[in-house]
Amino acid sequence: ASLGPLVFEDPRSAYYLHLAVVLGALLLTTRFRRSRLGRALEATRDDELAAAASGVNVTTARVLAFVLSALLAGIAGSLWAHFSAYISPETFDLMATIRFVSMLLIGGAGTVLGPLVGAGLLTYLPEWLRFLEAWYMAIYGLSIVVILLFAPRGLVGLAERAIGSARNSEGERGTRDGDFGNVGKGLVPFRTVMHDRHASWTSSDATSVRRAVPAETPGGGARGPALHQDEDDGPLITPPAPLLETRSLTIAFGGLVAVDGVDLKVAPGEIRGIIGPNGSGKTTMLNLISGIYRPTGGEIILDGRRVEGASPSELVRLGIARTFQNLRLFPQMTVLDNVKVATYCRTRAGLGGIFLATGSTMAEERQVHEEATAMLGFMGLGSRAYSLPSDLSYGQRRLVEMARALATRPRLLLLDEPGAGMSRVEKERLVELVQDIHAGGEIAIIVIEHDMKLISGLCQQVTVLNYGKVIAQGTPDEVREDQAVVEAYLGRGRSHARAR
Repeated sequence: ASLGPLVFEDPRSAYYLHLAVVLGALLLTTRFRRSRLGRALEATRDDELAAAASGVNVTTARVLAFVLSALLAGIAGSLWAHFSAYISPETFDLMATIRFVSMLLIGGAGTVLGPLVGAGLLTYLPEWLRFLEAWYMAIYGLSIVVILLFAPRGLVGLAERAIGSARNSEGERGTRDGDFGNVGKGLVPFRTVMHDRHASWTSSDATSVRRAVPAETPGGGARGPALHQDEDDGPLITPPAPLLETRSLTIAFGGLVAVDGVDLKVAPGEIRGIIGPNGSGKTTMLNLISGIYRPTGGEIILDGRRVEGASPSELVRLGIARTFQNLRLFPQMTVLDNVKVATYCRTRAGLGGIFLATGSTMAEERQVHEEATAMLGFMGLGSRAYSLPSDLSYGQRRLVEMARALATRPRLLLLDEPGAGMSRVEKERLVELVQDIHAGGEIAIIVIEHDMKLISGLCQQVTVLNYGKVIAQGTPDEVREDQAVVEAYLGRGRSHARAR
């Protein structure tokens, strides 16, 4: 092998060449893993839908993963070819495959040092255990089974988890943070978290969605406030155009119409509830607004622009964030990294800056760390930042998912049954939390819930769906007494009995 004037002829010089390549690969992969692009790849690996809903372009992440993997594999193959000078199919037999997989799993898949540790162990162990040569295959197999059962992330993964626990202990505040009882009690206020950190919503953000087109009012012309003359009270200003509007929004799955001609308007800063019986189309409605489903008819208008058909990651850039009815966290990433992923669409570091560790890239990464840490502080999860989601209670995981959605800096937050599975006390704290978010960030919020007490404590306006259609809209008290709503929940016969 040669690099310009450098020729690696003897084993010693070849060794140092290999060592330099390994150290360089470790350095670059470590920097990459701790970057916005590395987190995007890890998120895509764990849950593509949640990654897209956090602003990650999943297609780009997939291509990047293949390109970088091919780069490393190509370098390794070139070095092997010069080292071996002869390759045949028998070189990589079943035993070699099992040995490589064992190295990866025992050291730690998904870690930077894991393959190195696994390779070192399984290279030297056979020398130390020559008297067990006949049992190599059995030992490899047993090692893999034990690792998969008790340490899925390998030996390095165990070490990382222990280090994370130690760092969590250092962050303890002497209180049982991370539960709803501490929301708003001595923790970081949401107004402080978002102060001077909200994205400046410019035309470049809006035009980043290629399919977005200006929306017109039914009568034509521009949208916005208009002056009207009232004979008694003088001139009045009409309310501003809604932040979100749907017009005849429809989606059908074969012969089933899940959402049927829904018209909805959500004003900036409003908290809107959407309720209805099971199967009424509530979650499907949120899936349409967040880009997971593409409507078969109608329009979705965000801040005066049509956005139906835009991808979830594009809509996150435009200011729509969401949580899921069934939790979708990234299980192999720490709580802190789960939140950091959501800053992907607001950061710009590229491969060059990441590998060279430029000043702007490092400054951006520090800001991301500060924002994610502050968001967890607001949620009362500051001392659990380096835990894995599986180490948290159900309520804490709900908070992590909400923190991740807020880290995208949304203008519209979609909460899909945030109180599901919670006790009454936890739901009361959840109401306080959402109210604090609403007051501190001037964010419009849509909440789907079955619990009318929670809806009544949060929402100014409520929309009721049944069989995909809007059957009532109004204040919580108004819809509670609406006859169509009572029939939808209780059935016609029971509603008449209630009336009597």
